[in-house]
Amino acid sequence: MPDVARDENGDTHFTNLMEPIKPYLDGADLTICHQEIAFAKDGAPYQGFPNFAMPTGWASDMKELGYDGCSTASNHTTDQGLEGVFQTLNVLERAGLGATGSRRSETEKPYQMYELTKNGRTIKIAQLSLAWGKLGGMPFIGERPWLVNVDNMSEIIEWAKEARAEGANVVILSGHNGLEYELSASAAARNWASRAAESGVIDLYIGHHPHVPQPIEKLPGGVDGKGMWVYWSVGNIISDMRPLTTMHTDSEEIALATIRVPVEGNAEVLNAGWVAVGLEPESHMVVPLADAEAGRVPEGSAMTSAKAAKYRAFMRDLIGVDNPEIPEITKPPVKDDSAVVKALAK
Repeated sequence: MPDVARDENGDTHFTNLMEPIKPYLDGADLTICHQEIAFAKDGAPYQGFPNFAMPTGWASDMKELGYDGCSTASNHTTDQGLEGVFQTLNVLERAGLGATGSRRSETEKPYQMYELTKNGRTIKIAQLSLAWGKLGGMPFIGERPWLVNVDNMSEIIEWAKEARAEGANVVILSGHNGLEYELSASAAARNWASRAAESGVIDLYIGHHPHVPQPIEKLPGGVDGKGMWVYWSVGNIISDMRPLTTMHTDSEEIALATIRVPVEGNAEVLNAGWVAVGLEPESHMVVPLADAEAGRVPEGSAMTSAKAAKYRAFMRDLIGVDNPEIPEITKPPVKDDSAVVKALAK
């Protein structure tokens, strides 16, 4: 379990561990995460393997760090049972965060719509979330098939169409699929992403579940036939996973895509940028690798310049040179002061 800070009420917080990457999270116009595990009951402590639970205080930390919302469909969505699914959505909502991938009722929308206003113009961005099928055999999933999005790509595509009909200028799919600790995309993950690209209604695919980073690739198809960028796996962002026989569970990427939304016509993902990040296992601090390699190691971190260089070289070799690395923590994307994001009610 990572070292955390406690407030006067005894609630735990982890902003101290992720503070080094906050400029990148603040810098994006819309910042979304993947919430893999359920939240514990109010006031209850965290739980580890096999049935994970996250302290509720961490939701406000996510908002403070710059996140606007999260995908919630994963193989751990139901670790705390039916009530845990509801609790997770309630906690995120109370913190002012959007959520998609699980629902409290069949009448809730199966996607999260965000309204982004900047420089006097407002656009809508829809996020969808899909998990692989480990949960399918659970009784309450069978009784409530709407509870968690599990292996329902055909429905995902229809919901993407619904989101566009509702006015979404951009549709993002978060896919929880792939083989753990593998450095390349699995056949199942490729099937999902290929179907998403072929649909022509999904702009960007962001993958997770393997716990390690994987390459970034542009698949044929996409909106207007311009192709669809895929982050096959961004890896962990914060966890207590040890790097096993490699360092790969501690190597991560922040997906930092640039999307152009014209006044008329469809949006276009101009590039699939990324930030190399290391989860240093001694302090559990999340560290931008380019910064650390240059000797700017955050206070309290056991990361070294040499270790950061090794992590970063691995990431650059894995991802390749066709996608722009965003290397400087001192020069993050500048978020216009007028940019306001609102997670619309579902």
